[in-house]
Amino acid sequence: MRTALVMALVLTWSLSQARAQETGDKKPAASCEKQESRCPGVWYTSENCRCKPNPRCQACRCGECTGGDKCPCVEKVRKGTGTLTGTISHKTVAKFPTVVYVDEIPDRKFAPPDKPIVIDQKNKVFSPGVVPMVAGTTVDFLNSDGFEHNVNSPDNEKFNLGNWGQNEKRSYQFTRPGAYTLLCSVHPEMVGYAVVVKTPYFAVADEKGNFRIANVPAGSWKVKIWNERLKPKQLEAAFAVTVEEGKEAKTEIKP
Repeated sequence: MRTALVMALVLTWSLSQARAQETGDKKPAASCEKQESRCPGVWYTSENCRCKPNPRCQACRCGECTGGDKCPCVEKVRKGTGTLTGTISHKTVAKFPTVVYVDEIPDRKFAPPDKPIVIDQKNKVFSPGVVPMVAGTTVDFLNSDGFEHNVNSPDNEKFNLGNWGQNEKRSYQFTRPGAYTLLCSVHPEMVGYAVVVKTPYFAVADEKGNFRIANVPAGSWKVKIWNERLKPKQLEAAFAVTVEEGKEAKTEIKP
């Protein structure tokens, strides 16, 4: 009787081990929490442990966005504003992050965020690779690699922050609107972009070209787009939109 009981226990244990192997039981994947904390401001979330623009959270400004399906700040609609949504129809959008933004609002200037946003250099990649921001924003360039990096740009006023080591950062304030190519002189394969605009009303379209910009002041404005593959005429093109208070304005942009 005792022998039969022992054999039964051994058989049960063996079956459980086999089942675990068949179902691919593995240790839990490493948490993305550390990487997510490096995503700049509240405009980005992490996916597969890499920062990625979250179009649903583009309008957040209160620092509460967790990267979920719904942004808690979006519900705090400001008086005299509406929401601009739409689609960018162009073959480059699926592959290259595309920024859409309200070009300017006459007689109004907008203050930059109180805190710097972060662009990380990790695994020889600028992360995120494309970062829209309002003029005046300060960016902290962090080096998370175990070797030196550099940040420089040949565009607009041009700058070179020199070289620095792991876990160090250097800052730069982008005061002039325009697109800046971000380079690392130590690693020529590294390329990123800072897209500096005149208003805080911008978004990064998803891979299907969809975008959403909340709390846009009511009125008639011009909207522009940017990505690294658009031609100069397409970058200069302005698309008319009209936003009504408390309503959603839909548009389709065909550069």
